[in-house]
Amino acid sequence: MSTKTYKADTLQKVLEIIRQELGPDALILSSTRNEFDGKVEVAATLQQHTETDGFIVSDPRGAILDSHSLIDELFQQDLSRKRRRDQIKTLQSQLHGVMVSLGVDPSTTTDLISQLDSYTASDDLVRADLRAELIARLAHVLSTNIRITSIAPEPTADTQWLVFSGLTASGVSTIITKLAVQWHLRQHLPVAVWSFCTDDKSSMLQDNCTSAGIPFIQSSDVFEAESWANSLRRGTTVLTDFGVNLNQGDVRMREFTKLAGHLDVALHTVLDVTRHPRITSEFLQLQCDHQPKSILLTHCDEANAWGHIISELVRLDTPLSVLSTGQRIPDDHQLASAQWLAHKFVKEIREGFQFSDSLPGNPKQNT
Repeated sequence: MSTKTYKADTLQKVLEIIRQELGPDALILSSTRNEFDGKVEVAATLQQHTETDGFIVSDPRGAILDSHSLIDELFQQDLSRKRRRDQIKTLQSQLHGVMVSLGVDPSTTTDLISQLDSYTASDDLVRADLRAELIARLAHVLSTNIRITSIAPEPTADTQWLVFSGLTASGVSTIITKLAVQWHLRQHLPVAVWSFCTDDKSSMLQDNCTSAGIPFIQSSDVFEAESWANSLRRGTTVLTDFGVNLNQGDVRMREFTKLAGHLDVALHTVLDVTRHPRITSEFLQLQCDHQPKSILLTHCDEANAWGHIISELVRLDTPLSVLSTGQRIPDDHQLASAQWLAHKFVKEIREGFQFSDSLPGNPKQNT
């Protein structure tokens, strides 16, 4: 595994350079992008991986996922015409950038953007239809063009932790469903999906699971889910988006950790460590006590969250194998990713380094 920096005029050219150097089986585990003087710089953590069907550079802004909030802003009644046009331009720029980076034809949403640009806020029905159609189109782009096999290698006996960053709750719901389908079809692992997602993606997630023969439940009731989980085959791995789709704080998180502790299935969730640092620590402790080979999917958008989660894993003396899809890192650090950070610093941490509170991800010597 190595971390290298590539520069070219466009991101597509950077990808071509990487393909030429490593071949089509290269896996880009994570990356950060900088743009300066008309150049694009990609610092990528790379690994040869013979079973992936391609590779992906994650846009650390999570633009295609974060676009939902922009879309919602567009449909506010009191938004001025000028402000709406500015927002549409921003949305168009974000979508174009991320689609190009994924190798997707940017014209996928061009017609809808044009409609948005011309509509007026006077017709609620038209506005609602456009919003629903645009979000559905984005969901389709996500489901067909983000190749999850490139982000998540097949689980092995050495796999402990998978860490995803820069994703919205709806994006995480899509990711766990894709993971479940992948593991079920490729590895024949007994898996199930428990989703808290209640937006217009819920039916799509259920359809994907049902067509693959994967048990699925959509519920925000922990006790209802417990009954469902107990009916599953012993040894089943349950993937859930609990931690990012439920915003009711410590009480429900405690219900979840208690549930995870006594089920006969392996329950893995996505935690927002920036909002629940203490509960995250308790969850990590529970995982280490009961499921030392567990796979933890973690959502965190802020760099200081990485310092927290990695220091917790080290404190619990947990074997560390981190996979990131593109952490948002402060400009003054320019670390390639949490993957790079973990491999570079974990040895030093164990030997007496610690993370500085003021500089997330920056180790300093104990005195």
